[in-house]
Amino acid sequence: YKWYPVIMLCVNFFILFLPSAHFRGKYRFRLVKCLATVVTAPLFRVTFAANVLGDVLTSFTRPIKDLVYTSCYVYNVFLTTPNFDGCAVTGSLWIWFILVLPYWFRLCQCMRRYYDTREFTNLLNAGKYTTGIIMSAVTAVDWSSHGFSIYTSRLLWVFFFILATLYMLAWDIRMDWGLMPSVETFTRANPQHHFYPWYYYYTFAAMNVILRSTWAFNLIPVESFSWGHMAVSADILVFCVSAGEIYRRAQWAILRLEHEHLTNASKYRSVLWMPPLQRAEITPVERPPSRSGSQDGGSLRNTRLGSAGPAALQSALASDLGSALLQARRVS
Repeated sequence: YKWYPVIMLCVNFFILFLPSAHFRGKYRFRLVKCLATVVTAPLFRVTFAANVLGDVLTSFTRPIKDLVYTSCYVYNVFLTTPNFDGCAVTGSLWIWFILVLPYWFRLCQCMRRYYDTREFTNLLNAGKYTTGIIMSAVTAVDWSSHGFSIYTSRLLWVFFFILATLYMLAWDIRMDWGLMPSVETFTRANPQHHFYPWYYYYTFAAMNVILRSTWAFNLIPVESFSWGHMAVSADILVFCVSAGEIYRRAQWAILRLEHEHLTNASKYRSVLWMPPLQRAEITPVERPPSRSGSQDGGSLRNTRLGSAGPAALQSALASDLGSALLQARRVS
């Protein structure tokens, strides 16, 4: 049994470096490079990729905690203490410092964004991650050793958990997804700023509220989840909550990328327009007919971005540009 964690670590590292036709070496190098800019914030300018990766890391608190315990387990069993019975680091403040690192990285990124843009929105975003750090600190402190009763410590838990949850929920829906532009409407005002049916946004928002509230399981004893002689294991409960967090972060990323692609909400790009993500017919700007009676720009009229390919699209653009230059020369 003691070899099981080592085998699983080796399998994960093997999968990470396994050659793939889709996840190529250059993509992995870019991912590692982006991760390096995240952990060294605020030394480098924040890109949109670093922003998204930093947010994804905030969902890795449970895997990071398990990785710390696994490292401690492997070190003690194979190097120091063969009869290992537990890891003391998981119950100390060291684990708290490790778990708040993703929030700290995002906080530093927000401060760097404010330094570069001078936009007050970035300070509000930094406040969101500050509440996350405070929430983690409140849960890490043993309040009973400081003279607080169990009820007072639970009230502190509930207050800061609710504060952080409401802050993060509001930011997800309004700022990251661009929903609820006013009190009267929930979806985005411009119909061109939607890739998905309207009920997707309502479903994602409802699931986000539910899955953001899984912190309440920390206050409920595991013994409460029992029906007759059937009891729910703590490991099963942790597995379900972790799976729900993976789903929640995936749907967050879908709408976050959509909103940024369509509106340039965070101003990471210098231009607003971007190529469409779906198959769409390219409609050229109408120009007056030439002297020969033909309409210039015909080469682009029937070109589809999804079916023609980059070479055909580039050829059509060059043909239209040549026609426009020839017509300008004739007029002059």
